Parts: sequence; C-alpha cells; structure tokens
Amino acid sequence: MKFIEINTEEAETIGLKAAFLLAFIKSNNIDKNNKNLADIISKKISFMKISEIEESIAKLERLNLIKPGTSNNLYKLKLPSGNSHGASMITKNWTPSENVYEVLSMGNIKKEFIDSKLPEFRLYWMEKNVAKDDWNHKFVNFVKQEWVKNQSYNNGEPYQIDFDWEPSKDVYEILNFSKVYDSQNKIDLAKRLWAKTLKNFNKFQLQMAMKNVFLNNEYLPTLNEFVKLSSQQALSEEIPSVLHAFDEASKSYDPHVSFKWTHPIIYFAGKKVGWNNFHDQQKTLVMHNFKNYYLEYAEQAMNGKTFKLPQIETKPKEKHFIDRETFLKLKEKLNL
Repeated sequence: MKFIEINTEEAETIGLKAAFLLAFIKSNNIDKNNKNLADIISKKISFMKISEIEESIAKLERLNLIKPGTSNNLYKLKLPSGNSHGASMITKNWTPSENVYEVLSMGNIKKEFIDSKLPEFRLYWMEKNVAKDDWNHKFVNFVKQEWVKNQSYNNGEPYQIDFDWEPSKDVYEILNFSKVYDSQNKIDLAKRLWAKTLKNFNKFQLQMAMKNVFLNNEYLPTLNEFVKLSSQQALSEEIPSVLHAFDEASKSYDPHVSFKWTHPIIYFAGKKVGWNNFHDQQKTLVMHNFKNYYLEYAEQAMNGKTFKLPQIETKPKEKHFIDRETFLKLKEKLNL
C-alpha cells in the first residue's frame, strides 16, 4: 500500500476530498492533459465515486489550483509564502499579501471579515515582541480559526458536552473517509469518553483551555493533552489552579498566616493537610489530600462564601523595672 501525504493547509482551505485528489495526482505523476483523467483516477481509487472525482477535479480547475509544475507535470497549490527577507518583527502598519486574501476567499471568507481581524492579530504579536518569517501563514491560520468560531452557533465559546451532542456532517465525512470511528457506536463511545473525562472541570477552566488552544496550537489537541491543559487553568479569575495553589503552599513559610497568599483558601487547604506534610517524600498523597480540600473550599468561595485569614495575636511586651538601690549599684559599677 502506498501512503498519500495530505497537506493540512490545503485540506483546510479546499476540502479534504479535493486535497486528497491533489496529493494523489502529485504522488502518481498523472498527466493533467489526459482527457480521461477522472477514469484513470477512479481505477486506482476504489473508495471514491466517479462523480466525486469529477467534482473534485472541476473544483481544482475552477479555482485555478492545478497547473503544470516545472517538471513531470506535477500539480501545485499556491499558498501564501513567508517573508523572503528573513524574520522580522510585526508592526502596527503590517498588512497581509494579496495572496492571503486569495487563499482565504477559497473558504468563502469575506474580505471585510479578514480586515476586521487584522488589528487584533497585529496587537497580539506586537505584545509578544518576536520576529518571524511567516506572518502571512500565521495570519491565514488565525483568520480561519476565528471564522470557524464566528460560524458556530455558540460563537466559539466552550460549553459542556452532553450525550445528545452530535458532530457536524463535515466531521462524519472526514471520519468515514479516513476509516476512523467508522461506526455510530464508536462515535458514541468517543462522546461519552470526552463527556466523562471533562465533567470535573468548570466552565471557566474549559474556556481558558480552549482560548489557549486557539492562540497557541495549529492542530486540535488529543483528549489527554486537553485534560492536562485544562488542569493548568485557574478555577476562576480570582482562584488559581490546583497546581499553582499546591506550589504556593509548598513554598510558604512560618508564620503561614502572614504569608502573601494569592487566595485565602490556599492557606486553609494547606493548614488542613498539615504544613509539615508538604516536606514529606510522598508528594502524590499530599497533593491528593490538598486537592480535595482545595476544591471543596474553592466551590464554597465561588458560591459566595468569604474566607478571611485569622488575625495574628500579638502579645504586649512586658515591662521590667529595677529598684533604685540596684540601679545605683549598676551605675557605680559602670562608672556612670
């Protein structure tokens, strides 16, 4: 069996079937000038109908994406290139190339929408203060992510999954095409696995995790990766993550009540565990106990309960007096 490598940039832009066909033509050096191009391909690809092949070929030709290469009549897809002058910092006046608009328009993304996302993109990367040589490529990915969020009924905001949730038709097409989760039963199992695994994270954590994915990942994470990412997020705008809280409690010192805590519940959870136990070698057990207490207090805090650190009791200094006779003897002894 010969493996076909599909360019993800092409698949996201022109669709999976067209991208596959383009990759197949490349890898098999098929002559585009042959009038029976669809018939030739259909004999080699048994899982695609002739009508699907003809439709994909027409789409590639209509978009002017197939053309002879410099040799062997290979087909090439024109994608936005990077900065030919090397890496550079983005500026407030940076604008994408015309090629960017051309590629994004293939996904029916309007110029008005693309331009509306330009200020946010520039501001984000100007604050990052990094030099890159592929600003056009990054902008294409950013706009596509924003477009997907804009087109979804929940505007890209995370929401809790339930057993009635159904993926879009595009998802079924991709899964069936790649022979992954090729039955409804397997899809139901996957849905239950995600729902069961993520049920312990609150809405704020999932929102922050998804935001992190959109800003920093070019590809969707696996369930294991998303769980790890979610566990690193704060529980709310005021309450830090369990990992942050445990690290802070481990580094605190006596008197612990005077320590500068991010949130008071960290102190109470640490006190419940026992400060001496944080230096125990069985960190896993200590972390488990701390997490249980911390999440219990966090839930109470998010439901409106106020936690205040106890006041430090300060004892008044005792005054010691000496009698006059002792004072005079001491004065004489010191020659005062």
